[in-house]
Amino acid sequence: MNVTLLPSVPSGIIRAIPSKSAAHRALICAAFSSSDTKIRCDGTNKDIEATVECLCALGANIVYERPFFKVSPIKELPKSVVLRCGESGSTLRFLLPIIPALGIEASFVLEGR
Repeated sequence: MNVTLLPSVPSGIIRAIPSKSAAHRALICAAFSSSDTKIRCDGTNKDIEATVECLCALGANIVYERPFFKVSPIKELPKSVVLRCGESGSTLRFLLPIIPALGIEASFVLEGR
């Protein structure tokens, strides 16, 4: 299959499927985007909230006004940060490769299982 990509400015609305993994990914992408993003997510849970808390610790501004997350991206990265993942293995797995790629010193704090 051949695909041709043409330069453009992305815009529009993407409705996240009711999947915890998709919500994590959409939030992370929005936090590192170049403009504000609105993500429809009809429900949340402690794992998604852990990802939101970690992204906010990195400098994003994220507000959940059901059913939307409003994400203002990270403007300036901290030199070091404490990332509280709670019991969310997803949060840890998604952020673990990103942090060293950004050159940030981080402590991941895990709780529970």
